[in-house]
Formats: sequence, structure tokens, C-alpha cells
Amino acid sequence: GDGPARVRFSASGGSYGTLAGNANLSGRSGKLSYALGAASLVSRGFSAAGTAYEGNAEADGSRNLNLSGKLGYSLGKAVDLRFSVRTVRTRLEIDSFGGDFGDDPNNLERYNAVALGGGARALLAGNRWESKLDASYLRYDRRYDNPVDDLHPFDSDASAYTSGLFKVDWQNNIFVHESNTLTAGLEYSRERGESVYASESAWGPYESAFPKASANALGIYLQDRISLGDRFFATLGGRYDHHSRAGGTFTFRVAPGVSFPETGTRFKATLGTGFKSPSLYQLFAPATFYGPVGNEDLEPERSLAWDAGIEQEFLDGRLVLGALYFSNEFRNLIDYDYAEGYVNILEASSAGAELVLRARPSGSLELRAGYTLTDAKDETTGEALLRRPRHKFSAALSSDWARKGRLSVEILHLGRRDDLFWTGLATERVSLTACTLLNALASYDLASGLQVFARLDNVLDADYELVKGYGTPGFSLYAGFRLGH
Repeated sequence: GDGPARVRFSASGGSYGTLAGNANLSGRSGKLSYALGAASLVSRGFSAAGTAYEGNAEADGSRNLNLSGKLGYSLGKAVDLRFSVRTVRTRLEIDSFGGDFGDDPNNLERYNAVALGGGARALLAGNRWESKLDASYLRYDRRYDNPVDDLHPFDSDASAYTSGLFKVDWQNNIFVHESNTLTAGLEYSRERGESVYASESAWGPYESAFPKASANALGIYLQDRISLGDRFFATLGGRYDHHSRAGGTFTFRVAPGVSFPETGTRFKATLGTGFKSPSLYQLFAPATFYGPVGNEDLEPERSLAWDAGIEQEFLDGRLVLGALYFSNEFRNLIDYDYAEGYVNILEASSAGAELVLRARPSGSLELRAGYTLTDAKDETTGEALLRRPRHKFSAALSSDWARKGRLSVEILHLGRRDDLFWTGLATERVSLTACTLLNALASYDLASGLQVFARLDNVLDADYELVKGYGTPGFSLYAGFRLGH
């Protein structure tokens, strides 16, 4: 062919019983390009139900196999065709719940996924018009199996979920001028899904079936990107979406910016709206003996967001400081009510400020740091939104040496945040303690095409929770090598 094929392989092992491997082959022959990939992961580490709670000592594990392939073909200089396929097979050991005695020794989740994609790209009108047509199909098959065991001699359950999503996107980029690009397009999607659940307990058998349901959506969008030299830039866009179950919605986004190269100062802002349609389950899930679930009258969730900020360079660009204020408003949020099922009842907001720092003291040393203050609350109850830390800080220091190695150290701090914890048949509002995580990554090129690497996660072996009752990794070490170009 016109170019050599390239092979890449990497493998790593970790102190928590993790073994991973990747292999990739890619190349080009004339008008044809191709890429094949395979990745696997076998892990047996810690209990999904946190080991800090009584009765949780089982080491849950997982297995994952990922295969992928891409194929491209050029029809002259102006037309390209492409096709891709990807499959995922996963087996997970899970637990019944988080907290005391949440362990389950034989609770398994298996899911298979297949993703197919294809498209074409053409340059027309003297390369002033780029037209792209893409189509994709994604199919999921998830199954849960939890038979009786010594800890649960009378309880068992099994369930199966299948779903499919088909999407077509026709996008057109018109290069009106070097300072102006117009984008317009159509997007169509259709989703479907069904599920069945069955259980046995001391209360007797129970079965719930979610019959096959489907919905489709059509979107029309138009966007204009403007750039006037190195001083002014802006993006203006609008989109109309019509969901077959939830109706139509118009959204927009305006994002201007002004730059002053003489002083190294940049101002930027964004104003936009968004929406999220209810899922098929939220719309059509059948009622149980506990009460209703699905609600066909649900409206889409809607949001309004804006932000404004400034960046300032110092020391000829070696130091950059930035500040940003943001505000988000959400309405018609969908929540589950035990008496009514899924309903539009919540309004919420979040606002805060973000500070960023980027510094390059020398050509090989780089520092990045950021702090975010967020006030996120449920406007209906006045309480803080769950799992949103008010204070968040991160910093990373990286350095290259001898053009062959790279070392990076990162620190992440999450402040206190609220969560819900089940106590019997009721929930209790609790507070997750603040946590600080230290991570590191190092790599070195031993020879041309041969690199060794090591990654250390949670170096301080901190005990922390992201969801109340559920486990997180302690100190973890991953090491391996990469072969190829």
C-alpha cells in the first residue's frame, strides 16, 4: 500500500486485581484506510457496597471485551465514505444496595451492545460547501440474574432490558468567508425499548412487564460562526426539535467574545437554553402494586443558562488568570413520587464562580489549577441539590524531561455535599464528608515505538464516598507498556 500498517499493544496490571490489554492495527492502502481494535479488562477488586459498612467483604469483579473496526474509502479528492462497527460484552458482579449488609455473592449483570455507523462527506462548490451525512444504530441488551443464596434463601429476581436507537444527521457547512462559517442541518432519531422483571420472595411471586414502546424526534438547526480578525468572535445558533411524545421545543445559543492582543485580555459570554425529553420508561412504565410509574403527560425538562468571564495573560503568556460567573435555571424537572409516579414537580438552580490559573514557568513545566464555588438548590424545597459540592478545587503539575519522559501529579478536593441514604423503608438526608485525592502519572520512551507507563490513583489511600453506602477504590497502581507508533 501507500503507507505501512501500524500495530499498537498495551497491557497493565493493578494492585486491586486488575488486568487490562489493548491491541490496535491501522493502515492505509491507496484510497482505502482501515483500523481494527480490541480491548479487554478483567477486574476483581472491592465490594460495590462499601466495605466501611458491616457485612460487606466480597470482592466484586468485572469482565469486559471490546472489539471495533473502521473502514474508509476516498472517491477522488472531494468525496469520502466511512463505516464503523463496535461490540461490547460485559459481565459485572453487583450488590443489592449500598450500606450495611448490601453484599450479594451471586448478583450478576450482563450486557451486550452493538454500534454500527456509516457516513459520507463531500466537498462541493469549489470547496465552499461541505456536506456530511451520517447514520448510526445502537442496540443494547442488558440482563440481571440474582438467584437465591445462603444470605438470601427466599429472595431471587431476574430482569431483561432491550433497546435500540437509530439516528441520521445531515450537516452542511458553508464557508461564506474566511471570517464566517454557516452550519445548517437536519437530525432524525428513533428509539425503542422493552423490559420484563420477575421476583420471588417471602411475599410470593411478582412480575412486571414494560411493553415495547417507541418515540421519534426530528431536529432542525442553524448556526453561524463569525470571526473578525483576532479581536471579535461569536457563535449564534438556533434549533427546533419535535418529540413525538413530548411535543416541540425551540432552543438557542449565543456566545460572543472580544480579545485585545495588545494587553492579552479576553472577554467571553454565553447565553443559551436547553431541554431534555422524558425517557420511554418515564413515559410508559406500567404501574406496580406500589402505585403508578409512567406518565404519558410528562413535559420536557427545560433550562436557561448564562455565563460571563475574563482571561488575562501575564509574562508574555506564560501566566494566564481567568474568572467566570455562571447561572443555570431548571424547570419541569422530572422526579419520582411514590403516590403519583413520574411527574414534573421540581425547579432548581445553580450559580457560582470559577477561577482558573495556567502557568508555564519553563518550556517543560506546566501548572493548571481551578477553583469552583457552586450554590445548587432545589427551588421547591430550598434544600441543596444532591451530590453537588459547594467547593471544588483541582491542580495539576506536569513536566517533560529529556524529550522522552513525562510526569504529572494531580490533586482534587471535593467539599461536603448532601446525599440520601435508605434506612429501612425511608430515606434520610445525610452529608458526604469532604475528600482530597492525589493521583500521579508517569511515562517514558525506552526506544522508538516502546513506551512504559505507570499510573497511581488515590495515592493517599483516602476513604471517601461519591454515593452514600457504595465503595470507591483505595490506593491503586497500574503499570504497563505500549508498543507501536
